[in-house]
Amino acid sequence: MIELANQYAESLNAVIQLPMQEFVDIRSNPKGSPTAGNPDGDVQVVVFSDFNCGHCKNSHKDLEQWLSQYGDDVHVTYRHYVLDRFPTSFEYAEKAMCMKQQGKYKPFADFLFDNQHKVDARSLAQFNRQFSVNSTLLNACIKKGIGKKILSEDIKEANRLGIESTPTIFINNRYYSPLPPIHAVLSR
Repeated sequence: MIELANQYAESLNAVIQLPMQEFVDIRSNPKGSPTAGNPDGDVQVVVFSDFNCGHCKNSHKDLEQWLSQYGDDVHVTYRHYVLDRFPTSFEYAEKAMCMKQQGKYKPFADFLFDNQHKVDARSLAQFNRQFSVNSTLLNACIKKGIGKKILSEDIKEANRLGIESTPTIFINNRYYSPLPPIHAVLSR
């Protein structure tokens, strides 16, 4: 039923508020998930996504556009909620958290979304070369479980909030599906 409502809203380019709490208390980001934009911006977005999710790919592009056009007004926190139906979801999210340590989260996220379901060892190696990823640091981060700790906090928070699918988007602590046009949010 919810999926049907979302499809109908998308066809009308409308926003449907689902029957969740009006205001959702999203815990801060104590483990350091990646962020972009102005931390003091009027529009605070928290998005839970999976790198293998097609709708997440679309919302990622939309949020990139928001940041490009309204970066002073927008702050995005990227959280991860891995879906069981994709066998590489956890691995990619964990690597992304470790890429953040080298300042390469955004290009890695863009790479994963742009190449959904086509990523393999060869393309990952090419990415590492192109963006000068320090493989020793990356492997040490993974081995120490640093990325896994951040990812575990994201999943724990998603479960606390009752999230069951991706993307799940909160704007100024309110749940939205689908992502509304930026002008509708800025005019609030």
